[in-house]
Amino acid sequence: MNRKIWKALGIVVCMLALAAPHAMAETITHMVTADTDFAKVVKNINASGVDDENVIELCADITLTGNHTLKRSTTIKSKDEDRKISINGSNAGITVAGEGTVLNLGAKGYDKKLTIEGDGDAKIQVAFVTVSEGATANMYENVTLQNRKSTGNACIVIMGSKSVFNMRGGVTENCSRAVIADSGATFHMFDGEIKDCKVNSEGVILVNGESKFIMDGGTISGCEAGAGGGLYADNSTITISNGAISGCKGGCGGGLYAKN
Repeated sequence: MNRKIWKALGIVVCMLALAAPHAMAETITHMVTADTDFAKVVKNINASGVDDENVIELCADITLTGNHTLKRSTTIKSKDEDRKISINGSNAGITVAGEGTVLNLGAKGYDKKLTIEGDGDAKIQVAFVTVSEGATANMYENVTLQNRKSTGNACIVIMGSKSVFNMRGGVTENCSRAVIADSGATFHMFDGEIKDCKVNSEGVILVNGESKFIMDGGTISGCEAGAGGGLYADNSTITISNGAISGCKGGCGGGLYAKN
């Protein structure tokens, strides 16, 4: 009898041990009211030893003058009313890095607007959002990326074979290049708009180095490039099952240019 009791207790202890990590995870909300708060919050999130779901809520418009790298899953959204992140500086932007790390810009069904805006300086080189080392980023409705005029880099840069950017809504507009996917990365467009962007070289959306562009919805319109006004793919895979590319111009391949 005692043996059976000890065996039962052992099973219970094992079950509790397995359940414990899941019970420990929680959603932690970080309020940001100033630029310095944002840097401090990112540092605290990265230093956390627990894989919590982190939410950065903007309580004021802020300006980023440096690059901020998130290494734990985080959602960035406005709190209570529409907010703006201004990008100002040659190294200013947000990076998400590391396999399994997820950055959400906005949230599904959330109605407050989040705008990430450049200052129109053509010298700025760093992307608004960089996804690297196998991380994933999601962009939702009511998020806008706009006014990035630098011809180097792009608003969104995705690097590495397991790195993914899912555009689930929102708008990227009035920029030079909108997206670069390189070195086996994936840009998946479910919804949203990329419009009125112009770059003198290849592709408002540039897909390189065995990367993937998947279009299941959304629109690419009014864009212009030296080649592939809407999309330029080099030694990469394109899958288009829905959505539209329209009104784009290029020296060759107005809407789409692909080569191996």
